[in-house]
Amino acid sequence: MTDAFHRLAVGDEVGIKGPLGNSFLDKIDSRGKDVLVIGGGIGLPPLRSMIHHILDRRADYRDFTIIYGARTPELQMYKGELAQWAKRSDLTLLQTVDVADPGWKGYVGVVTTLFNKLKLDIPNTVVYTCGPPIMIKFAIVELVKLGLPDKQIVSTLERYMKCGVGKCGHCCIGHKYVCTEGPVFDYGEIKGLAEEAF
Repeated sequence: MTDAFHRLAVGDEVGIKGPLGNSFLDKIDSRGKDVLVIGGGIGLPPLRSMIHHILDRRADYRDFTIIYGARTPELQMYKGELAQWAKRSDLTLLQTVDVADPGWKGYVGVVTTLFNKLKLDIPNTVVYTCGPPIMIKFAIVELVKLGLPDKQIVSTLERYMKCGVGKCGHCCIGHKYVCTEGPVFDYGEIKGLAEEAF
């Protein structure tokens, strides 16, 4: 796509599809609640704007925890921002990698191995997650075991979107169209679709 943009001349027209779908903050009002964000790999970029939203309005939220996992330290996204977040006193950042390198001093393992570090106020916690489908699947399994209600677990579903308006069916998972009904869902909306979704 970048090459195509560079071939454009002044005055050429460009068609843009979007914005598609909803956002994390559309699903539940988490103001006044504890917020737990669980990101994996390139799942951090979709969560980043919501993280910035919360940090810009920090007084509107209670405890704020970010768990971020990557395959290796080299593959972490936004390393500069992660370093800044780690220094903040108004949030907790827990980072892990699947495979450490010699310079890595943090946790090693999948994101769910960090759940034992959490002290969740279950009735007053909202969880937002985005990442590889297998990570989301097991994060949700563990969150449900901890007693989090379905409506308090907010996740993305990933599907290739072709038409973007719910006509072609390429993004359909069960009876849900990711392009028009998502890509963000609370767990209550996608429960039972886990086999297809993840």
